Amino acid sequence: MRYLIILILLAACASSEKNTLSKTEKKAEVYYNQGTRGLVEKNYSAAIRNLVEAYKLKPEDSRIRNNLGMAFFFKKKPKLALGHLKKAVELDPKNTQAILNLATVYMEVGQYDLAEKNFKVVLDDLTFEQQFRTYYNLGVLSLKKNDNRQAQNFFRQAVSENEAYCPAHFQLGQIYYRGARYEDALSSFKNASKGVCYENPEPIYYSALTHIKLDQVASAKEKLEDIIGRFQGSPIAKSAQKQLRTLNRKLRQYEARVMQGEDPYGQILTPDF
Repeated sequence: MRYLIILILLAACASSEKNTLSKTEKKAEVYYNQGTRGLVEKNYSAAIRNLVEAYKLKPEDSRIRNNLGMAFFFKKKPKLALGHLKKAVELDPKNTQAILNLATVYMEVGQYDLAEKNFKVVLDDLTFEQQFRTYYNLGVLSLKKNDNRQAQNFFRQAVSENEAYCPAHFQLGQIYYRGARYEDALSSFKNASKGVCYENPEPIYYSALTHIKLDQVASAKEKLEDIIGRFQGSPIAKSAQKQLRTLNRKLRQYEARVMQGEDPYGQILTPDF
């Protein structure tokens, strides 16, 4: 599950403000809003097309520069993205969302020191209401720097700021899973499957793997079958099918040995049904 990048989704100018805009500014707002809609709909080519037109009309607008930078980022053009994001911050040093985006792109291109520096600038903005995203991205940065303990602290801070922030729960679950803390991992993966992450199969898949580690076969099968049914044809559904085949084969081996009067406990998975 990738970290999330904040997009500025500001509405069009209020009606009272529209009356004070020049014809050129109003036209730029139309392009800006159409470009932002393209970003939301993940139609990045359309987003760039409209935001470039907005930029031509209002090159000194921090919002336009930010969104154009993000459109280029999603089109795999990080150098162009960084150029517009740096300009967005230069035009408006209080545009915290642009600073957060800039830090995140720095992280993506491997400039970790600059990423950390800008993330800390965001944390200094006591009025910013989405610091859980900053802590989350700092956690991702720590993982990239192979500092699992620091990453865990940041992800915990993210869920402390926003208990419903499922991506942070998922990252915590993976840390716990790698550390063989399976009960903790299971709890985190459960939280990572809620809310906006309900349609994300990864927490469900890792829940199944964790149930297998805990010898909770019935629960593991339920999770794997859920993935296969809901996400047919996806790569993760194929992985779930492979895990399910392995699980069923072990169950058949277990049942055959029990029928022969053997006690295979501890050698293969123990059914919990």
